[in-house]
Amino acid sequence: MHTETIAFHYRARTPEGRPVSGIVKAINKMAAVESLQGRPLFVSEVEPVGKIRRRVFALRGMIRGSVTRSVFFRSVATLVDAGIPIQRAFAVIAEQTADAGFREAIRGIVYSLESGDSLSIALSARPMEFPPLHVALIRAGESGGMLSQVLNRIADLLERGDSVRKKLIASLSYPGIILVTAISLIAFLFGTIVPNFGHMYSNGNTAMPLSTRVLISVGRLLNEPRFWMIAAFVVGGLLLVPTIVARERTLRSIWDSIRVRIPLVGNIIRSSITARVARTLGSLLNAGVGILSALELTADASGHTEYADAMIFIRNSVEDGESFSQRVEQCEMFDPLVVQLVRVGEESGRLPEMLAKVADHHEREVETAVATLGTVIEPILIGVLGLLVGIIVFSIFAPLYAGLGQVNP
Repeated sequence: MHTETIAFHYRARTPEGRPVSGIVKAINKMAAVESLQGRPLFVSEVEPVGKIRRRVFALRGMIRGSVTRSVFFRSVATLVDAGIPIQRAFAVIAEQTADAGFREAIRGIVYSLESGDSLSIALSARPMEFPPLHVALIRAGESGGMLSQVLNRIADLLERGDSVRKKLIASLSYPGIILVTAISLIAFLFGTIVPNFGHMYSNGNTAMPLSTRVLISVGRLLNEPRFWMIAAFVVGGLLLVPTIVARERTLRSIWDSIRVRIPLVGNIIRSSITARVARTLGSLLNAGVGILSALELTADASGHTEYADAMIFIRNSVEDGESFSQRVEQCEMFDPLVVQLVRVGEESGRLPEMLAKVADHHEREVETAVATLGTVIEPILIGVLGLLVGIIVFSIFAPLYAGLGQVNP
């Protein structure tokens, strides 16, 4: 029976007197303390991690994960290839790791290795730093005697994901700057210029067109403290939406269905998930993980309920003796290219290689689509910004020119 573990934040000191802190998972507080004392550490504080704090630690793990962990796995692989024992390799890398939390996690792994645990068991005890996918790959590498190759493969996975994210950020950074500039400019106009003209027109009993009256009303609304209080509550509610959606599978399934159908970005999201699924499954199979376990792990790593359900459906069908490629063909989210390559890979016994080709193809599609999207968005944002500024300027000065026209017929 599976027992749910709880995350605890701890503060302690090493036998040398150095203060350390981090996260440990255990079934209860007493088990967490016993786990820490076994490292050995002199524990001073152990408290359950609250929901907000858990999200902060998770975010910090995501930020450091793609870069720190890829360097970590690549370094371990290099040292192991050089003939250095795995325990010594981890100890060396721990001293060179700048991230304090990750450094303590590595030291905990060193202690587990010294206690006789295998590397996969030591890593599985720290799921916040090392997800089940990486643990499964390392377990397969240990059993197959190709640990260094698997460590390099994990580093490749992380680096590819980081490369795609960097290209996405680079492509959308300029449109993002334009959007922030537009919002700042409009906020400045509504916060300073519009109210001044509103007071001037009101005091002078100037006849104002509809656009000017609407503009001045919006400006007054934005300068009301009550508006910002209501806006703060609305924004706070919107910030809770991702948490609620992530917790409720029905809502998450609805959102996942919507986001892959959003115009312009839906196909990018779909290609990105397909690439992740193919890359993950191919890496697991190439490392020697059984196809049933590989499909389960790929479902967890997909990040999308439809794809996860498809992986479980395929897994159950394969367990019943049915063809892998035929079940892939029945899943609507996979395009004909994926189906054909999977069929060729299954028939030729080169399924991991064909899955890698699928991942390469869809990653290139994502990069091209993101670059095109950035190019399309830029002129649209500039045009919208110019239109909004033009409407604001026209609405502000229209009554003024009308008044001047009445004075000088």
